[in-house]
Amino acid sequence: MAYIKSNRKGKGIHSPFAFKMVTEILFPKEKKDIVESYVNGCLPKEYRTLLILVGRIAISLGFEEIMVQGDESGEIINNLIRLDMLNLLCNKAPVFGKILYVWWSVPGNEEELYDAVGDAIFILANINGDEMRDFFNRLKEVDNVSQTFELKTHGIVVFGCGLQKEDYIIKGRKSY
Repeated sequence: MAYIKSNRKGKGIHSPFAFKMVTEILFPKEKKDIVESYVNGCLPKEYRTLLILVGRIAISLGFEEIMVQGDESGEIINNLIRLDMLNLLCNKAPVFGKILYVWWSVPGNEEELYDAVGDAIFILANINGDEMRDFFNRLKEVDNVSQTFELKTHGIVVFGCGLQKEDYIIKGRKSY
């Protein structure tokens, strides 16, 4: 499948969901939104871009649960709990799917995982590493994956949702 290359303004994107993801969630028009202000103000620097990404997606789309894989230190979980409190302050009810998964490392048994996932989104931290890059590329080939977004550092994988299968490479000034 050919990639659709785009910029932060959504050039070349025809899917309404993908256009919203790029222009309103990943790169909002406001210089500094509530999530970025919150994350930059009180969370550790090494997690900021990932947590801004997770926070924007969680608050904009809504989920019943956020799950983190590979967070041995517990740092990400503790910071996501704070983001969840921010989500409650924004008063958004779950609308998109059941679970937002954040993958800090590659899971052990991938095949079982693919079958178990319904309408959900995976966020993969640091797809520039060999293992995560391979995991991201394998996910693109899974039947129930509908859209993928390759950013500078992180990857987003959308499962189900009745969307047309498309892979996007998003280039922009801001790095995720």
